[in-house]
Amino acid sequence: MKSSAYRPLADRLGIAASGVCAVHCLFVPLALALFPGVMARLFASPFTHHVLTGVVVCTSLAAFVPGWLKHGQARVWGWALAGLGCVLAARFEAEGPAEIVLTALGSVLLIVAHRLNHSLVYWADRE
Repeated sequence: MKSSAYRPLADRLGIAASGVCAVHCLFVPLALALFPGVMARLFASPFTHHVLTGVVVCTSLAAFVPGWLKHGQARVWGWALAGLGCVLAARFEAEGPAEIVLTALGSVLLIVAHRLNHSLVYWADRE
């Protein structure tokens, strides 16, 4: 089940995207309170949220699928699917504080999943 398609850059990009998503969801409420006009149009728009969600999902799949094909450890999918589920639920089902909590939680779970995936691939390369 070993594959050479995995690239560590995919996990790094996934961690960065999840981190940006978490910072965005925690920063926007504060920024909206301080600069309501500008922030509402730029950072709190549905388009921005759709783009961030799309980037998080795409970078996650780009890292987890080839990583799993390389290391074969299904446990990474538990973290990944929980994180993706939270991010997607926040984007399409939740509003207000629940959206912020789900997005932040999902981002943290995805960061854990990316670190685990990267570590498992690292050790799979050494076998």
